Amino acid sequence: MGKHLKLSELAKVCGVKVETIKTIIKKERIKPLQTSPQTLDNIQQSIIARILYFESKIEWLTFESKMNKSNLV
Repeated sequence: MGKHLKLSELAKVCGVKVETIKTIIKKERIKPLQTSPQTLDNIQQSIIARILYFESKIEWLTFESKMNKSNLV
């Protein structure tokens, strides 16, 4: 999750329905970025993923970092 993701993209990555993401956003009062369609920044994505994990809606989620990618010259 290295960029702003649409709600549907985050739901797909996490393996849950978009409605589940929307429920967490509403319950936790998270304000998506004012884009069309609405997107979430990295911090918002992380918060939602952690909530999904602790609510046992997902078993694991791997966060990728650019540090893990090698630069080919």
